Amino acid sequence: MVSYLKAKLFSWRRINVVLFTDIPRPEKLKVSLYKEEQLIKKETAHFTSINNIYIFDINLDKDYELGKNYRLLVGDLQCTNIDVNDAIYFKDFDERFFYEKEDLGSNYTKEATEFVMWAPLASEVKVKLISPKDEVIIREMVREDKGIYRLKINEDLLNYKYRYIINNSGVVTEAKDLYGKEVSLNSEYSVVIDTESLLKIKNVKPETTINNYVDAVIYETHIRDLNEGNYNNTVNKGKFAGFA
Repeated sequence: MVSYLKAKLFSWRRINVVLFTDIPRPEKLKVSLYKEEQLIKKETAHFTSINNIYIFDINLDKDYELGKNYRLLVGDLQCTNIDVNDAIYFKDFDERFFYEKEDLGSNYTKEATEFVMWAPLASEVKVKLISPKDEVIIREMVREDKGIYRLKINEDLLNYKYRYIINNSGVVTEAKDLYGKEVSLNSEYSVVIDTESLLKIKNVKPETTINNYVDAVIYETHIRDLNEGNYNNTVNKGKFAGFA
């Protein structure tokens, strides 16, 4: 006996459901839709069938609310989450969720760091912090209008590594900050940095002055490839220290 249920948001007030099963065709399919822990829809589905595939729609009384956790129960099958990924193609999606402020990413001061992420499809977002001592801290973010998740931590988080833990349609993934200002080794994590202090660093003037840009010779290379071979006497082969 094999059954598989897939539910997808088709419009703000319509969920399309497809049931794949080798169970003999049921006479009725009882459907229950939950928003968070509240039952918001209970009905008997009117479906069309092709072989062992049953298709039906659930019409909502109100617009589907992105950011909330919806679960669908059909018959005695296990609850399934609603796939909302196609919502980005809805006609008024940009109008509902366009965000014009320039505070996305991690915004650092010595007194506090504020994390701001745009994730309109997500039902939950957390920040996973790694301290310079490799201590792991996980904090839940708060959802606001326009699909923004925000969290302010009143501590000095300079040089903390971080990722976001994102729950989208029941699928939980970790991701770096798209608007992060720095990354760790091999780009594994985003890093909280003090951009204001970097801007205060005085410009370093080169010993050689180039009066015409065509006189400059620019090389692009990989640090490891440049100095790890046996043809040189570099001490710290394959490292930045060997290049310096």
